[in-house]
Amino acid sequence: MSRPTLSHIIWDWNGTLLDDLALSHQLTLEQLRANGIAPISIEEYRELFTHPVSLFYYRLGFHLSPLDFPRLSHEFHLEYARRRHGVKLHKGATESLRLFRQYGLVQIILSAHEQSLLDGSLELFGLRGLLDQAWGMRDTIGHSKFENGKALLSTLGIPRNQVLLVGDTDHDAEVADKLGLHCALINQGYQDRSILTRTRKPILSSLFDLQDWIMEGFQLPALPLQAARGSPGC
Repeated sequence: MSRPTLSHIIWDWNGTLLDDLALSHQLTLEQLRANGIAPISIEEYRELFTHPVSLFYYRLGFHLSPLDFPRLSHEFHLEYARRRHGVKLHKGATESLRLFRQYGLVQIILSAHEQSLLDGSLELFGLRGLLDQAWGMRDTIGHSKFENGKALLSTLGIPRNQVLLVGDTDHDAEVADKLGLHCALINQGYQDRSILTRTRKPILSSLFDLQDWIMEGFQLPALPLQAARGSPGC
């Protein structure tokens, strides 16, 4: 049986390539404390987290008016932007982007992060040269990524069965299903494995495992540049 062709990878950002769960948990704890709500562990955070993010806040115990969540989200992201310099990429993030760029894959970020925050983070980590596009949100409300994903695909003009979406939440799986894309989930981000399992998508423990899964399961556009040129003496 022939392997499906892969030409594009759409990457989620927060929790998939960026290891920022601990920062988000800490900022959430501070908001809980400020509003007199009981704290949660990072394990509980991963069990409760969902999209839209307003529903996550409801699960945490916030009773939100229409104005409360935008205010809380704005405060969260202001503090996030101030502290993000202490956050690192997941192990294998840069290596994965470099590897698949060598194979000729188009790589795009599709994130629920606000666009300017996303752009700033990509500049901070020096990843712009490894990516073809980066799609974030117009605000900090944490909407579904479906509409942006739909708009993105309309600009690509390629068969959707040549696109893989890589994320860390059931929302990523939902977006992939609605858009007709392949999907793989990384179990080191914002949701617990028990939640990811319900999506019935492939679940990988690390980005290095994802590399192997892609190489074994898909036909890629080209050989790595070095291999294509041949080794010295050949």
